Amino acid sequence: MERRARIFSSMVLGTMVVILLTCVVLSGLAAAAESQPKSLIIATPAEGTTAHVWTVAITNVIRKYTGNAITVTPTSGALEATNLLMRKDAAGAYGDCVKTYFSYLGMHGYEPGTHIFRQLQGGYSGIYHIIVRADSDIKTMADLKGKRFMCQRPGTPQFEEVWPVLLETHGLSRKDVKVMPAMTPKEQSAALKEGRIDAFFLIGGIPNPTLTELSYSVPIRMLGVTEDKAKQILNKIPIFWTIKVPANAYKGQTEPALVIVYPSGIVLDKGVPADFVYTMTKTMVEHLDEIQAVHSSMKDLNKDTIATGVYIPLHAGAYKYYKEKGILSPKMEQIHKDLLAKMKQTE
Repeated sequence: MERRARIFSSMVLGTMVVILLTCVVLSGLAAAAESQPKSLIIATPAEGTTAHVWTVAITNVIRKYTGNAITVTPTSGALEATNLLMRKDAAGAYGDCVKTYFSYLGMHGYEPGTHIFRQLQGGYSGIYHIIVRADSDIKTMADLKGKRFMCQRPGTPQFEEVWPVLLETHGLSRKDVKVMPAMTPKEQSAALKEGRIDAFFLIGGIPNPTLTELSYSVPIRMLGVTEDKAKQILNKIPIFWTIKVPANAYKGQTEPALVIVYPSGIVLDKGVPADFVYTMTKTMVEHLDEIQAVHSSMKDLNKDTIATGVYIPLHAGAYKYYKEKGILSPKMEQIHKDLLAKMKQTE
Protein backbone atom coordinates (compact mmCIF):
# COMPACT_ATOMS: atom_id res chain seq x y z
CA MET A 1 0.00 0.00 0.00
CA GLU A 2 2.82 2.33 0.96
CA ARG A 3 4.61 1.46 -2.28
CA ARG A 4 1.51 2.34 -4.31
CA ALA A 5 1.30 5.67 -2.51
CA ARG A 6 4.90 6.47 -3.41
CA ILE A 7 4.30 5.56 -7.06
CA PHE A 8 1.15 7.67 -7.13
CA SER A 9 3.00 10.61 -5.55
CA SER A 10 5.77 10.30 -8.13
CA MET A 11 3.21 10.25 -10.95
CA VAL A 12 1.47 13.34 -9.57
CA LEU A 13 4.79 15.15 -9.17
CA GLY A 14 5.85 14.22 -12.70
CA THR A 15 2.54 15.41 -14.09
CA MET A 16 2.88 18.71 -12.24
CA VAL A 17 6.40 19.21 -13.61
CA VAL A 18 5.17 18.57 -17.16
CA ILE A 19 2.29 21.00 -16.66
CA LEU A 20 4.63 23.61 -15.21
CA LEU A 21 7.10 23.24 -18.08
CA THR A 22 4.27 23.44 -20.60
CA CYS A 23 3.03 26.64 -18.97
CA VAL A 24 6.52 28.12 -19.11
CA VAL A 25 6.90 27.24 -22.81
CA LEU A 26 3.42 28.56 -23.65
CA SER A 27 4.11 31.69 -21.67
CA GLY A 28 7.33 32.22 -23.59
CA LEU A 29 5.57 31.67 -26.90
CA ALA A 30 2.84 34.10 -25.89
CA ALA A 31 5.43 36.71 -24.91
CA ALA A 32 7.21 36.23 -28.23
CA ALA A 33 3.92 36.54 -30.07
CA GLU A 34 3.11 39.73 -28.17
CA SER A 35 6.43 41.23 -29.28
CA GLN A 36 5.47 40.71 -32.91
CA PRO A 37 3.22 43.60 -34.01
CA LYS A 38 -0.04 42.48 -35.60
CA SER A 39 0.34 45.26 -38.13
CA LEU A 40 2.87 47.91 -39.01
CA ILE A 41 2.30 51.08 -41.05
CA ILE A 42 5.18 52.63 -42.98
CA ALA A 43 4.55 56.01 -44.62
CA THR A 44 6.22 57.06 -47.86
CA PRO A 45 6.09 59.84 -50.43
CA ALA A 46 3.62 59.48 -53.30
CA GLU A 47 3.15 56.33 -55.34
CA GLY A 48 5.69 55.99 -58.13
CA THR A 49 8.47 57.81 -56.28
CA THR A 50 11.70 55.91 -55.72
CA ALA A 51 11.14 55.93 -51.96
CA HIS A 52 7.68 54.42 -52.37
CA VAL A 53 8.89 51.75 -54.80
CA TRP A 54 11.77 50.80 -52.50
CA THR A 55 9.53 50.53 -49.44
CA VAL A 56 6.95 48.41 -51.25
CA ALA A 57 9.65 46.08 -52.61
CA ILE A 58 11.23 45.62 -49.18
CA THR A 59 7.99 45.17 -47.26
CA ASN A 60 6.50 42.78 -49.83
CA VAL A 61 9.43 40.43 -49.30
CA ILE A 62 9.15 40.70 -45.51
CA ARG A 63 5.40 40.06 -45.67
CA LYS A 64 5.89 37.12 -48.04
CA TYR A 65 8.40 35.25 -45.87
CA THR A 66 7.28 36.21 -42.36
CA GLY A 67 3.53 36.65 -42.72
CA ASN A 68 3.70 39.93 -40.80
CA ALA A 69 1.17 42.49 -41.94
CA ILE A 70 3.05 45.60 -43.06
CA THR A 71 1.08 48.35 -44.76
CA VAL A 72 2.75 50.96 -46.96
CA THR A 73 0.88 54.26 -46.90
CA PRO A 74 1.75 56.79 -49.63
CA THR A 75 1.43 60.47 -48.68
CA SER A 76 1.82 63.84 -50.34
CA GLY A 77 5.58 63.72 -49.91
CA ALA A 78 8.62 62.95 -47.75
CA LEU A 79 7.70 65.66 -45.25
CA GLU A 80 4.20 64.29 -44.63
CA ALA A 81 5.59 60.76 -44.32
CA THR A 82 7.94 61.93 -41.56
CA ASN A 83 5.14 63.90 -39.91
CA LEU A 84 3.05 60.72 -39.66
CA LEU A 85 5.95 58.99 -37.93
CA MET A 86 6.45 61.92 -35.56
CA ARG A 87 2.75 61.89 -34.64
CA LYS A 88 2.93 58.11 -34.16
CA ASP A 89 0.27 57.62 -36.84
CA ALA A 90 2.84 55.37 -38.53
CA ALA A 91 5.50 53.09 -37.05
CA GLY A 92 7.93 53.86 -39.85
CA ALA A 93 8.61 56.27 -42.68
CA TYR A 94 10.73 56.68 -45.78
CA GLY A 95 10.71 60.43 -45.39
CA ASP A 96 12.57 63.69 -44.99
CA CYS A 97 16.09 62.86 -43.79
CA VAL A 98 16.88 66.41 -42.67
CA LYS A 99 13.74 66.74 -40.53
CA THR A 100 14.32 63.25 -39.10
CA TYR A 101 17.92 64.09 -38.20
CA PHE A 102 17.14 67.46 -36.61
CA SER A 103 14.13 66.17 -34.67
CA TYR A 104 16.13 63.19 -33.36
CA LEU A 105 18.87 65.51 -32.06
CA GLY A 106 16.42 68.11 -30.75
CA MET A 107 17.77 70.82 -33.06
CA HIS A 108 16.09 73.69 -34.94
CA GLY A 109 13.20 74.01 -32.51
CA TYR A 110 12.55 70.33 -31.81
CA GLU A 111 12.35 69.20 -28.21
CA PRO A 112 15.32 66.94 -27.32
CA GLY A 113 14.34 63.36 -26.58
CA THR A 114 10.81 63.71 -27.94
CA HIS A 115 11.35 61.82 -31.19
CA ILE A 116 13.34 58.63 -30.73
CA PHE A 117 13.82 57.15 -34.18
CA ARG A 118 15.94 54.29 -35.46
CA GLN A 119 17.08 53.39 -38.97
CA LEU A 120 16.34 50.06 -40.63
CA GLN A 121 18.54 50.26 -43.71
CA GLY A 122 20.35 52.56 -46.11
CA GLY A 123 21.56 51.78 -49.60
CA TYR A 124 19.71 54.52 -51.46
CA SER A 125 20.87 58.09 -51.62
CA GLY A 126 19.69 61.04 -53.62
CA ILE A 127 21.46 64.14 -54.80
CA TYR A 128 20.70 67.82 -54.77
CA HIS A 129 20.34 68.93 -58.37
CA ILE A 130 20.65 72.58 -59.32
CA ILE A 131 19.67 72.65 -62.97
CA VAL A 132 20.21 75.33 -65.61
CA ARG A 133 20.04 75.28 -69.37
CA ALA A 134 23.28 74.19 -71.02
CA ASP A 135 23.31 77.46 -73.03
CA SER A 136 22.96 79.54 -69.84
CA ASP A 137 25.66 81.93 -68.65
CA ILE A 138 25.23 80.45 -65.14
CA LYS A 139 28.37 78.38 -64.65
CA THR A 140 28.58 78.26 -60.85
CA MET A 141 26.21 78.82 -57.94
CA ALA A 142 27.71 82.29 -57.45
CA ASP A 143 26.32 83.15 -60.89
CA LEU A 144 22.78 82.71 -59.54
CA LYS A 145 22.94 86.29 -58.25
CA GLY A 146 19.95 88.21 -59.61
CA LYS A 147 18.58 85.09 -61.32
CA ARG A 148 15.15 83.48 -61.01
CA PHE A 149 15.72 80.42 -58.86
CA MET A 150 12.82 78.01 -58.26
CA CYS A 151 13.75 76.43 -54.93
CA GLN A 152 11.45 77.43 -52.10
CA ARG A 153 9.26 74.80 -50.42
CA PRO A 154 8.16 76.22 -47.03
CA GLY A 155 7.98 73.76 -44.15
CA THR A 156 10.11 71.17 -45.94
CA PRO A 157 13.50 70.90 -44.19
CA GLN A 158 15.00 68.80 -46.96
CA PHE A 159 14.61 71.92 -49.13
CA GLU A 160 14.48 74.86 -46.75
CA GLU A 161 17.47 73.87 -44.63
CA VAL A 162 19.63 73.21 -47.67
CA TRP A 163 19.28 75.66 -50.55
CA PRO A 164 20.03 78.69 -48.31
CA VAL A 165 23.22 76.95 -47.14
CA LEU A 166 24.25 76.31 -50.74
CA LEU A 167 23.76 79.99 -51.54
CA GLU A 168 25.51 81.24 -48.38
CA THR A 169 28.64 79.19 -49.04
CA HIS A 170 28.84 80.94 -52.42
CA GLY A 171 28.54 84.43 -50.93
CA LEU A 172 24.83 84.90 -51.67
CA SER A 173 21.90 85.70 -49.40
CA ARG A 174 18.26 85.02 -50.11
CA LYS A 175 17.90 88.66 -51.16
CA ASP A 176 20.57 88.25 -53.85
CA VAL A 177 18.45 85.70 -55.73
CA LYS A 178 14.90 85.95 -57.09
CA VAL A 179 13.55 83.05 -55.02
CA MET A 180 10.50 81.33 -56.48
CA PRO A 181 8.25 78.56 -55.08
CA ALA A 182 9.23 75.07 -56.17
CA MET A 183 6.67 73.09 -58.13
CA THR A 184 6.60 69.50 -59.34
CA PRO A 185 9.63 68.29 -61.32
CA LYS A 186 7.62 68.34 -64.56
CA GLU A 187 6.38 71.89 -63.90
CA GLN A 188 9.89 73.04 -63.05
CA SER A 189 11.21 71.47 -66.23
CA ALA A 190 8.53 73.20 -68.29
CA ALA A 191 9.33 76.56 -66.66
CA LEU A 192 13.03 76.22 -67.51
CA LYS A 193 12.27 75.07 -71.05
CA GLU A 194 9.93 78.03 -71.62
CA GLY A 195 12.37 80.57 -70.14
CA ARG A 196 10.19 81.51 -67.16
CA ILE A 197 13.01 80.66 -64.71
CA ASP A 198 16.79 80.52 -64.87
CA ALA A 199 17.44 77.59 -62.50
CA PHE A 200 15.64 75.14 -60.28
CA PHE A 201 16.34 72.96 -57.27
CA LEU A 202 15.44 69.26 -57.33
CA ILE A 203 16.16 66.28 -55.10
CA GLY A 204 16.24 62.66 -56.18
CA GLY A 205 18.28 59.87 -57.66
CA ILE A 206 20.66 60.13 -60.56
CA PRO A 207 19.81 60.05 -63.39
CA ASN A 208 16.41 61.60 -62.76
CA PRO A 209 13.83 60.47 -65.35
CA THR A 210 12.20 63.92 -65.57
CA LEU A 211 15.55 65.59 -66.16
CA THR A 212 16.58 62.99 -68.72
CA GLU A 213 13.38 63.71 -70.62
CA LEU A 214 13.93 67.47 -70.36
CA SER A 215 17.51 67.23 -71.60
CA TYR A 216 16.42 65.71 -74.89
CA SER A 217 14.43 68.82 -75.76
CA VAL A 218 16.54 71.39 -73.88
CA PRO A 219 20.12 70.35 -73.03
CA ILE A 220 20.84 71.04 -69.35
CA ARG A 221 23.74 71.46 -66.96
CA MET A 222 24.08 70.61 -63.27
CA LEU A 223 25.81 73.13 -61.04
CA GLY A 224 28.42 71.44 -58.91
CA VAL A 225 30.48 72.61 -55.94
CA THR A 226 34.21 72.81 -55.32
CA GLU A 227 35.90 70.65 -52.69
CA ASP A 228 36.32 73.71 -50.48
CA LYS A 229 32.65 74.71 -50.70
CA ALA A 230 31.60 71.10 -50.11
CA LYS A 231 33.51 71.04 -46.80
CA GLN A 232 31.69 74.17 -45.64
CA ILE A 233 28.31 72.68 -46.54
CA LEU A 234 29.08 69.35 -44.85
CA ASN A 235 30.22 71.14 -41.69
CA LYS A 236 26.75 72.67 -41.42
CA ILE A 237 24.82 69.51 -42.31
CA PRO A 238 27.13 66.58 -41.45
CA ILE A 239 24.80 63.80 -42.61
CA PHE A 240 25.56 64.77 -46.24
CA TRP A 241 28.50 63.73 -48.39
CA THR A 242 29.57 64.28 -52.00
CA ILE A 243 29.89 62.30 -55.19
CA LYS A 244 31.18 63.23 -58.60
CA VAL A 245 28.54 62.87 -61.29
CA PRO A 246 30.25 61.97 -64.57
CA ALA A 247 29.96 64.02 -67.72
CA ASN A 248 26.98 63.21 -69.95
CA ALA A 249 24.75 62.09 -67.10
CA TYR A 250 22.27 64.36 -68.90
CA LYS A 251 22.39 65.66 -72.44
CA GLY A 252 24.23 68.98 -72.36
CA GLN A 253 26.27 68.24 -69.26
CA THR A 254 29.74 68.10 -70.76
CA GLU A 255 31.75 68.26 -67.53
CA PRO A 256 31.72 66.16 -64.32
CA ALA A 257 30.02 67.80 -61.33
CA LEU A 258 30.73 67.39 -57.63
CA VAL A 259 27.34 67.35 -55.95
CA ILE A 260 25.86 67.05 -52.46
CA VAL A 261 24.35 63.68 -51.52
CA TYR A 262 21.71 63.04 -48.87
CA PRO A 263 21.00 59.71 -47.12
CA SER A 264 17.72 57.88 -47.22
CA GLY A 265 16.09 54.74 -45.86
CA ILE A 266 13.24 53.36 -43.80
CA VAL A 267 13.15 54.87 -40.31
CA LEU A 268 11.25 53.21 -37.48
CA ASP A 269 10.01 54.25 -34.09
CA LYS A 270 12.38 52.88 -31.45
CA GLY A 271 9.39 51.16 -29.82
CA VAL A 272 9.06 48.61 -32.62
CA PRO A 273 10.29 45.38 -30.93
CA ALA A 274 13.93 44.51 -31.58
CA ASP A 275 13.26 40.83 -32.35
CA PHE A 276 10.68 41.86 -34.93
CA VAL A 277 13.13 44.27 -36.58
CA TYR A 278 15.84 41.61 -36.47
CA THR A 279 13.52 39.29 -38.43
CA MET A 280 12.70 42.10 -40.87
CA THR A 281 16.39 42.78 -41.45
CA LYS A 282 17.32 39.12 -41.81
CA THR A 283 14.51 38.52 -44.30
CA MET A 284 15.42 41.61 -46.29
CA VAL A 285 19.10 40.66 -46.58
CA GLU A 286 18.41 37.00 -47.38
CA HIS A 287 16.10 37.94 -50.26
CA LEU A 288 17.90 40.92 -51.77
CA ASP A 289 17.72 39.29 -55.20
CA GLU A 290 13.92 39.51 -55.16
CA ILE A 291 14.01 43.12 -53.99
CA GLN A 292 16.54 44.10 -56.66
CA ALA A 293 14.34 42.60 -59.39
CA VAL A 294 11.52 45.07 -58.67
CA HIS A 295 13.16 48.22 -60.04
CA SER A 296 16.43 49.11 -61.78
CA SER A 297 17.39 51.57 -59.00
CA MET A 298 17.34 48.76 -56.48
CA LYS A 299 20.52 47.25 -57.83
CA ASP A 300 22.17 49.76 -55.50
CA LEU A 301 20.73 47.89 -52.50
CA ASN A 302 23.14 45.07 -51.69
CA LYS A 303 25.15 43.69 -48.78
CA ASP A 304 27.82 46.35 -49.29
CA THR A 305 25.37 49.26 -49.10
CA ILE A 306 22.42 48.16 -46.98
CA ALA A 307 24.04 49.28 -43.72
CA THR A 308 25.51 52.52 -45.10
CA GLY A 309 24.16 56.06 -45.02
CA VAL A 310 23.51 55.90 -41.27
CA TYR A 311 22.17 59.31 -40.20
CA ILE A 312 20.28 58.30 -37.07
CA PRO A 313 21.13 55.24 -34.92
CA LEU A 314 20.31 51.84 -36.35
CA HIS A 315 17.43 50.02 -34.71
CA ALA A 316 18.70 47.52 -32.14
CA GLY A 317 17.29 44.62 -34.16
CA ALA A 318 18.91 45.79 -37.39
CA TYR A 319 22.20 46.58 -35.64
CA LYS A 320 22.33 43.10 -34.12
CA TYR A 321 21.83 41.39 -37.49
CA TYR A 322 24.26 43.60 -39.42
CA LYS A 323 26.87 43.12 -36.71
CA GLU A 324 26.43 39.33 -36.62
CA LYS A 325 26.85 39.06 -40.39
CA GLY A 326 29.82 41.42 -40.63
CA ILE A 327 27.82 43.78 -42.84
CA LEU A 328 28.30 46.87 -40.66
CA SER A 329 31.51 48.74 -41.46
CA PRO A 330 33.62 50.24 -38.64
CA LYS A 331 32.84 53.73 -39.95
CA MET A 332 29.06 53.22 -39.92
CA GLU A 333 29.23 51.54 -36.51
CA GLN A 334 31.09 54.54 -35.11
CA ILE A 335 28.50 56.94 -36.56
CA HIS A 336 25.77 54.80 -34.98
CA LYS A 337 27.48 54.91 -31.57
CA ASP A 338 28.23 58.63 -31.79
CA LEU A 339 24.58 59.41 -32.56
CA LEU A 340 23.47 57.37 -29.55
CA ALA A 341 26.03 59.07 -27.34
CA LYS A 342 24.88 62.54 -28.40
CA MET A 343 21.45 61.78 -26.95
CA LYS A 344 22.82 59.78 -24.00
CA GLN A 345 21.17 56.61 -25.30
CA THR A 346 22.56 53.08 -25.24
CA GLU A 347 20.57 51.36 -27.98
